[in-house]
Order: sequence, then structure tokens, then C-alpha cells
Amino acid sequence: MSSTAKSRTLKAVLTVSQSVAGLMLALCMTEQPAKAYADPGSGAMLWQLFFASVVSIGFNFRKIRVWLINRRPRR
Repeated sequence: MSSTAKSRTLKAVLTVSQSVAGLMLALCMTEQPAKAYADPGSGAMLWQLFFASVVSIGFNFRKIRVWLINRRPRR
């Protein structure tokens, strides 16, 4: 492939990628109303999930720590 053919191909690729990027930017910048509903109980469910995860990590950490302490050689 000659250098002029390579430069034409590169220009075509850049033009297409710039067009796609411009279209995506235009779509992201358009304002659309949100048609969503957040159930009031979903916040409580998320808090419960968070606290249950923290507590379970604490219990598992304790089990792993005890297991590691028991594996150490005795002096």
C-alpha cells in the first residue's frame, strides 16, 4: 500500500470516528425526562444489605484470624 493510500485510509477512519464521537456527545447532551420510580422500601433494603455485608465480613475476618493463629507453629 502506498503512503497516499495509507493517509487516505487514516483520514477516512478519523472522519468516521469523529462523526461517531460527535453523535454520541450530542445524544448524551440532550435532556430527556426520567421515567423512573424508586420504591420507598428500596432505600431500607440497600441499608440492610450494606450493614449485613459489614457484619458478615467481620465474622469471616474473625474466623480467618483464628485459623491463621492456630496454624502458627508453637514455641
